Amino acid sequence: MIGVEVNVEQALSELGAMVARAQFPGPVLEIIGKSEVKNVRARIQQSKINPWGGDWAPWAASTADYRTHKGNAGQGLLWDDGDLLESIRFSVDAMEHVGWVDIGSDLDYAAYLQDGTEDMPAREFLGWNDAALPFYEGLWLNYIETGTP
Repeated sequence: MIGVEVNVEQALSELGAMVARAQFPGPVLEIIGKSEVKNVRARIQQSKINPWGGDWAPWAASTADYRTHKGNAGQGLLWDDGDLLESIRFSVDAMEHVGWVDIGSDLDYAAYLQDGTEDMPAREFLGWNDAALPFYEGLWLNYIETGTP
């Protein structure tokens, strides 16, 4: 008879380790948080677009004049003195069977920039771009299989 010999104890042990890693996704969530903070900061400093690739609404004429006079109009729409940029942070909750990453800013005016106001259009800088999903899925799978994100 031709067959394959399987060490059931070893297989069950490896499967148990995979299940344990799946229940505690903290290391992968930390990498996702750091990566997304980097993406948000790049949007503010370099690409000047929303997470889905759309352009931000331009400044009102008065804001453009003010920023030109101030001498930093070239930095772009959401980058004035660097406070917003430096406020972008993440936190991870990797409780058993649950995991999430929260990415955002604690500045009072960040919500006005993100969501807009009655007098100002939204300039979304926070959000999930589905193009990142394959990379993060790969991290997750590698972590479950090997223990290394």
